Amino acid sequence: MTEIRKINNTKVMFTTESKALPSIPAVSTLSIASAFEKEHKQVLRDFRVAIKKLQEINGLNSTPVDEIPIYKDFSYKDAKGETRPAMAVSEKLFYQVALAYTGELAFKLRKDFIETFYLMKEKILLQQEEIASLKYNQLLVHSNKSKGQNNRHKNKLKSELDERDRLLSEIKRFIG
Repeated sequence: MTEIRKINNTKVMFTTESKALPSIPAVSTLSIASAFEKEHKQVLRDFRVAIKKLQEINGLNSTPVDEIPIYKDFSYKDAKGETRPAMAVSEKLFYQVALAYTGELAFKLRKDFIETFYLMKEKILLQQEEIASLKYNQLLVHSNKSKGQNNRHKNKLKSELDERDRLLSEIKRFIG
């Protein structure tokens, strides 16, 4: 699932399609740098510092205590065609860094990012509810098919027993 929002005249893509951060809204450090009007290398440094502090506090690598990944490194090609580092960051890690950015613009941008993270989480929950509902309906259909098959089987057995009883009655009448 992807949500593209215009934040500070920058198209910012929030996604849950990252292999490393599945079903968790994430945003790239490139988008954050562009929206906050900062150099990407500075934003990337800020996130690396935050990760290091979290690791020192919690003894973490890339996963917090609740086992939810908070970032994933990736690379991209810049305008010169050179490979550069970047990160997809979760809402939790975004808060750690973005709350340190000050000023009126930063306040407004945090609000926009936070609203989009909440929107993405709502969409994920709705999607999960739809999937659960579909699975439930499939189970009901399967269950009803099984009941239908069982009823047909019962009816067939009943017909066979009725036929046997009829034949036994005829044999008894003939013999008797």
